[in-house]
Amino acid sequence: MTDEQQILEALELYLESGRQAKSEIMKPMTHKDATMYWAQDGEIVGGGIQELFDRIDGREPSPDVKHEIHALDISHTTATVRVELDNWGGKKFSDQLSFIKTRDGWKLMHKIFYHHTG
Repeated sequence: MTDEQQILEALELYLESGRQAKSEIMKPMTHKDATMYWAQDGEIVGGGIQELFDRIDGREPSPDVKHEIHALDISHTTATVRVELDNWGGKKFSDQLSFIKTRDGWKLMHKIFYHHTG
């Protein structure tokens, strides 16, 4: 399997976790030290990836979430994916996900996102 295929497979686990509202689905593709940040009222907020897990587990399933990959960039052992999500918990997001290639495969290391309002 190519690096691109592995990253897309990891992305699919991320999406499926939202569809089912079960963070356990994406945990195997997530590094234990991963982080998540966003801007809120001009301030940077976030921290450890557990916050994402809690948000996923605290929502209703989103079986109709739609996504569109706008960028996938791989450079040796690092990769970034920019994906637009619609109907994730009834909301629209722009996510940028960073991955690192480990002995155990590609792991999500960092997520930053923008929540579209209005």
